[in-house]
Amino acid sequence: MRGLSCNVTSKIRRPAGLRLHPIMNASVEIENRCQQSGAGEVLLSCSSRKTVNTMKGFGRRSRSHHVVLRLIFNVGWFVALWFPIPLFAAEARMDDVRVERQEGILVVSAVLRNGFGKKTLDDLHKGLPKDLYYYIVLKRKQKNFLDEEILDKTLRYTVRFDTLKRQYVTTKDDGMDRQSSIWDDFESMQRAITTIDRVPLAPVDILKPGRRYYVDVQAQMQMARLPFYQEYLLFFIPFLEINTRWAHSGAFTR
Repeated sequence: MRGLSCNVTSKIRRPAGLRLHPIMNASVEIENRCQQSGAGEVLLSCSSRKTVNTMKGFGRRSRSHHVVLRLIFNVGWFVALWFPIPLFAAEARMDDVRVERQEGILVVSAVLRNGFGKKTLDDLHKGLPKDLYYYIVLKRKQKNFLDEEILDKTLRYTVRFDTLKRQYVTTKDDGMDRQSSIWDDFESMQRAITTIDRVPLAPVDILKPGRRYYVDVQAQMQMARLPFYQEYLLFFIPFLEINTRWAHSGAFTR
């Protein structure tokens, strides 16, 4: 029994000058006691085996934690490289919201400021299309209550860059009609899709006499279509590149 006990503990002897984990120090102490004992007991042998098993489990847990940390680190670098955050980019905002009457129809105009940053332009040139949404809401003012939402409309622009022809292609969809346009330069394309120009919203007859109304407008931009591998690996990441505050028009009546 003494030989068995010493053989088990001899597997974890410490080389000279090496610092060990406290668990290993405890096992070395057990070994020393085993060697100093005149007659090895079965108890020491069992304790040694338990210590060795504990050390093996500790090693397995350490390796698994190391793998998890490496995975998190790699995913973080991947996201940072593909979706960098512009630290000093100007905040996009809706501005100059106006409501006019045109042949018995309420029409809305507005402008998106700082809508296209360097990252957005770089993505377009890489072949990544963008969807730009405008949400237009007609509201009625109410005293002592939240303002009432009367109706809403969504206007969507899809823009992509043709890498072969070096042209920008935009598609406008207002829910009733789709229009496609081709632009040779970025400035003209940007001016066209960041300007809401007299978009029909509702007939004037929807307004009640004596009540006050206004229009809210918000813009959001996101990637229209992700590459195949990004759709499955980064499905948990929100891809809103623009998410402006609601901008209000001046109040008006019928």
